[in-house]
Amino acid sequence: MHTSVAQYVWPEGYHAAFSVTFDVDMISGQLWRFRDKGVHSLNELEQRRFGTREGLLRILDVLDEYGVKAQFFVSAHEARISPFILPEIARRGHHIGMHAVVHEMVHTLSPAYFAEILDTSIDVFQKQLGRKPEGFRAPAWDLTPDCIRELKKRDVVFDSSLSGYDHPYEMDGLTEIPIQWALDDVLFFRYYGGGIDHWIPVGTGEVTARWKESLEAACRWNELCLLTMHPWVTGRGIRIGVLEEMLKTACLTRGLWITTPAEMAAYHNRSANAGVFAQQTDLPVYPEKEHQYVE
Repeated sequence: MHTSVAQYVWPEGYHAAFSVTFDVDMISGQLWRFRDKGVHSLNELEQRRFGTREGLLRILDVLDEYGVKAQFFVSAHEARISPFILPEIARRGHHIGMHAVVHEMVHTLSPAYFAEILDTSIDVFQKQLGRKPEGFRAPAWDLTPDCIRELKKRDVVFDSSLSGYDHPYEMDGLTEIPIQWALDDVLFFRYYGGGIDHWIPVGTGEVTARWKESLEAACRWNELCLLTMHPWVTGRGIRIGVLEEMLKTACLTRGLWITTPAEMAAYHNRSANAGVFAQQTDLPVYPEKEHQYVE
């Protein structure tokens, strides 16, 4: 019986962590969604291409200004069609992980198909950077036990797709750097138009306030506040201020470890936390009728 919540032990001098991550999947998501019919509308396509043309570089400049290192999870297709992306992110000193090839929903794929995606991604990274990628993030954060097995086979050090804790832990032996939907920019800002969306984007001031509350909560509970953003969304001039305000707040917060998932995974694996928060996938099975609870 649990009597209290176990506290995660951060590096000496820190009581919480803050991380900024970006999913570089500009046109990949659209390609996957329309893989059978093809992409014909320019509306969403041009919104997404903004991330390659301006958004990504603007974000990199802001990170330089604040001296903060981030983690970029890059779709292999984006790296192929825009070969400046991986080298430029690496040149600025940031960490880079995989984000599938064309934003495939990996929970719909066979283990063999997912293995091909990983091998293709690793090959692109090695050709463009001369090294393997650091970590993986599943598109839409929908990971499966089979995916974890394939990642471990390739010695991928960590994943950042799940949210079982608000600090690093292990899932089936793979280090997990957790995410939260409430800290994802598309939840508040994505708007395609054309009748697809059912609500208008949330104001930047409201999102900034919500995310600051999340950072305050992380500091109170000794946990991680990890932001997930997209260059084609947050890179817009009207929204880049949200990133700047969060960076400013984090830099002024005492005892806050401003770090990346790659750095957190390396720390976790060698720290006293390793194994303390280990979990197994343990997929539930719908109970047979005779085993159901009845009043």
